[in-house]
Amino acid sequence: MHRWLPSALALATLLVGCPGNDGDGLDDAAVDAAPSDGAVPTRVRLMTWNVRNFFDDVDDPDTNDDVATPEELADKVRDLGAVIGRFDPDFVALQEVEANSRVLDALVAGPLAAGGYTRFEAGRNADPRGIDVAFVSRVPVTSVVTNAGARFPNPDGGTTSFTRDLLQLRLNAGGNDVWVLIAHFLSQRNPENDGRRLAEATAAGDVAQRLVASGNARVLLLGDVNDVPGSPAYGALTGAGLEDLTLSVPDEARFTFVFRGERTQLDHALATPELARGLAGISIVNDPDTERASDHAPIVLDLNVLP
Repeated sequence: MHRWLPSALALATLLVGCPGNDGDGLDDAAVDAAPSDGAVPTRVRLMTWNVRNFFDDVDDPDTNDDVATPEELADKVRDLGAVIGRFDPDFVALQEVEANSRVLDALVAGPLAAGGYTRFEAGRNADPRGIDVAFVSRVPVTSVVTNAGARFPNPDGGTTSFTRDLLQLRLNAGGNDVWVLIAHFLSQRNPENDGRRLAEATAAGDVAQRLVASGNARVLLLGDVNDVPGSPAYGALTGAGLEDLTLSVPDEARFTFVFRGERTQLDHALATPELARGLAGISIVNDPDTERASDHAPIVLDLNVLP
């Protein structure tokens, strides 16, 4: 973790030269503002990234998984590790990671070995390919809750569940609890998926609201929502009281995915007002290194977590 400093260097030196940014991709006013009550917050850097088809080289007979060759797996681990290591985040929310596989071990023990990442977790849900959400962290993780078995109303009728787990975990940032929800909702490949994706977003918003109602004011949702700003799914999340942290990213840089030449934002970082007011810097990183590693761009953000 990073302690807040009056000079507020933080993310700026790491984000120089990202395409579409004005040098550092930061809201300078947010970076330079010190807490008015003199409290010293804890600076935490987080990343969220759909890392696209992060499969190992062993066939899982229970899923329709892709099977990488040893060389493909080594290249994938190298490319992901290079990007993550470059930004040196304290916590990384990952999507599209093969569950119950050795890929996270290869990443943490390989290119990220010097990063001090001591905790990592991957769940498993009903995705037929066996992919799910995961994380690596050097911030202490004091609680991990799965929502894999949750059932909730589907606007198309009946009930449904999360396509991939909505992983719910509590970070200890300098003695302050931060609840992180890692999401990867159903894709847009079939228009019939729209209802279930809206149901997932509504249910995720309900989880965030329950946390706040229980006295947990610091809640952050990270991940691949598979929908764009202004969509019903996005509206369900913002309607639950979560603020879009990427709004300060310049319009020309605010995209995480390119489909048939069209830039779009499928990946998001949303927070309760308590956390949003501590935003110190954020960038969506589209460059040759991220494009080599995945078809999605990562979001990198710095938060000042106040006592």
